[in-house]
Amino acid sequence: MTLRPPQQMRGMSLKIRLKAFMLTPSSGYPLMNLIYEHWGHAPTSAYFLFITPVGFIGGSGTLLTYASQIAAFARDGGFPWHERVAYVHPRLNLPIYSLAILGIGTFLVLIIALSPAASSIIYSLSVVTSLVTFIVPIFFRIFAGDRWVPGPWNLGRWSIPIHIAAVVTQVYLIIMECFPTARAWTVETFNYNFALTLGAMLISCGLYCSVGRRNFKGLDHEALEAWRRHHAAYAE
Repeated sequence: MTLRPPQQMRGMSLKIRLKAFMLTPSSGYPLMNLIYEHWGHAPTSAYFLFITPVGFIGGSGTLLTYASQIAAFARDGGFPWHERVAYVHPRLNLPIYSLAILGIGTFLVLIIALSPAASSIIYSLSVVTSLVTFIVPIFFRIFAGDRWVPGPWNLGRWSIPIHIAAVVTQVYLIIMECFPTARAWTVETFNYNFALTLGAMLISCGLYCSVGRRNFKGLDHEALEAWRRHHAAYAE
């Protein structure tokens, strides 16, 4: 990796620097190049040594959140071998089997992502699927009416406007994430996110119609009421 020394960039505006490195990144990481050119070697190293553990901590929290969603879905009968997948270790208080499934799946996806073409699709697809995951409960919240039970902290009268703004923003981001990165796209540079997302949804619908509807029990209302009582007592 060849990086230009910071003194060669002195006298240039930040806008010119950003444009130069976005167009010709020498390392493949334009943000890293820009920080290096602006700060130099030692501050850049210290900066990335600081944010790397933060990324690992945030990634661990995200992994646990998605594993909990898998365990909750399995608890309601929506996952194969649901009794095992929904198991929560009594001492660790963690859904260890859903964590293992998610960890193995993540590792396999990262192996596939070693391909440059596949990596761009996978990383962008993760954004699209996350937005789809977020937009569904937000959309339902808008039309929930009196069925919505707010928690100890809520947005009050601003809840509906903020949720509407969130839905509009996420729809826009989903559409933009599915566009090719260049107008003159080729088979190699085409963005296949919409096709993969639609394919995953069709497969999920097919699995539900063929298998899931016989096992899926729906929301565990007893667990939901227990959660509501817990938060009501906490709020008091």
